[in-house]
Amino acid sequence: MITIEEMNNFKRNIGQLVSLNSFLSTTLDRNLALTLTGLGGQRPHLESVLFEIVLDSFSVKEDNVSPFADIKHLSAMADKEETIIYMGSVMRIESIHSDLVNNVECICLRLCSYSDPRFVELKNFTQLQLYGLQHDEPGLIMTLGNFLSNMGENEKAASMFHLAKRRATELGIIDHCINATNAICQLQQFDDCDTAGPINALDHLNEGAACFKALKS
Repeated sequence: MITIEEMNNFKRNIGQLVSLNSFLSTTLDRNLALTLTGLGGQRPHLESVLFEIVLDSFSVKEDNVSPFADIKHLSAMADKEETIIYMGSVMRIESIHSDLVNNVECICLRLCSYSDPRFVELKNFTQLQLYGLQHDEPGLIMTLGNFLSNMGENEKAASMFHLAKRRATELGIIDHCINATNAICQLQQFDDCDTAGPINALDHLNEGAACFKALKS
């Protein structure tokens, strides 16, 4: 079971990626899984959820190390048909539908291929965080802003883009300054983007031009 807010977060992010922060024990037995959902008994405080996860050969790493394993021969309950998915695995939220017969919400996930463009972007972002590339701080902030924008968090994304533009200006990085300015302009189409003031595309373009001239001089 998950909270209502967690359920709404899944619904808002269909098509986006979710990463596991621990090992996940699953079963191939749907009926067994249903018995663990609560079958709607904790509403309205908690939502009963059945995760339907697609695992396929495309999710195997290039070095042929699979991010999941059939461990039913090691399980204390052999009839559980247990499969474990490794911590850090990344999955795409494919769809969500209601199972009215069993009174549960079904969240369909697919384990990402390691060549998936969004996964590669996420991996690169994580590596930037881990290695702390101080010389590309504006680029790191821009990447975070792009992720927030893709998640629909436009107000937070705008804050990141403004921060990236300020840091790029301070560090004299022309490309990032222009990219951040363009990103701010693009966010003006979203009505729910509430920044420090109204976003004016012409003003930001003029700021970008001024920034470019200042850095060139």
